[in-house]
Amino acid sequence: MKAQLIEYFKQEVKGQYILEVKIWRVRDKRYSNGIKYSLIFLELLSERRILMDNHHPKKPHLHIDEQEFEYHYVNIQTLLDDFKHCVFKHFSEKI
Repeated sequence: MKAQLIEYFKQEVKGQYILEVKIWRVRDKRYSNGIKYSLIFLELLSERRILMDNHHPKKPHLHIDEQEFEYHYVNIQTLLDDFKHCVFKHFSEKI
């Protein structure tokens, strides 16, 4: 799989959380939309989390703590907006 990193950042938020975003452009038939991603918002003390990813062999999905849900990927901007919304809804934190 050839991959080009198109977005990456990792930061601590308010000393309580870790935010990490990784998005690659890929040329691999396993990723029909040409994008592979991993977005994480983790509370350090409790390890509560929001995680959105699309690793092979799974399709795009969302983790909220220990639960996993299907996610319909549209585009990068919608992915980021949906991630921000989930973080706000679950942690009451704006990122």
